[in-house]
Amino acid sequence: MPDLVLPDVLRETRSVGVPSAPGSDHERLMRPLLVAHHTAQRARTREGQLEAFEPAALEQGWRTRCLEFATERHPASVPDQRALVAELTAQGTAVWAALAELEVAARWMRVAPSTDASVAAEAWVRWIDALRALFTAVDRWWGAIVPILAESAGRRGAFWRRVLQRSA
Repeated sequence: MPDLVLPDVLRETRSVGVPSAPGSDHERLMRPLLVAHHTAQRARTREGQLEAFEPAALEQGWRTRCLEFATERHPASVPDQRALVAELTAQGTAVWAALAELEVAARWMRVAPSTDASVAAEAWVRWIDALRALFTAVDRWWGAIVPILAESAGRRGAFWRRVLQRSA
């Protein structure tokens, strides 16, 4: 039976595994990834680990969070909601790319056991690398969107962030 222990992917991040207040923006954004991580750690099969990090479910969770953040910040303005969702989504470009790579690596993992052991080991390494890239991308995404979420002006503040050269 193959080793089912996931390597520590949280250690390389600054914000993903950090405890946060229940219901906070941080906790809500990280929840899909941390639930997947917890589920994968308890999985008894490789397939269970792959299913825990299902890219489509993670993406849907994060896109839903972006919409929730926008609705909370601009309850009466649909254009402002759309603008904030667009800005949060644009900041997550690396996350969406990492999810696509994780999907490719997961497909390869599902095919690899039918081949020789070295191919299966290579597929595992590729999947773990894709998983690490996802955690790193989410970590950086959080750092990029904190100023956006904290700013009461929302999307309209993007102009001033550019003028003042604040990261966004």
